[in-house]
Amino acid sequence: MAGWDVARVIRELNPTVPVVLVTGWGEQVDPELLRRSGIVRTVGKPVEMRRLLQIVSEVVGGGTGR
Repeated sequence: MAGWDVARVIRELNPTVPVVLVTGWGEQVDPELLRRSGIVRTVGKPVEMRRLLQIVSEVVGGGTGR
């Protein structure tokens, strides 16, 4: 299952769950597509675990800025 599909299913099950997309496409992802998909943040690959944990903490704590 692709990341877009996972995001869609998560949003269908619970629209309040923040979804972060880890992608190799980076800045090439259309911001409007992200918004429509309910994705609150993107992270480019490769990502260090420390950075990923920081992002999860920000998103769960309410900080959804890019």
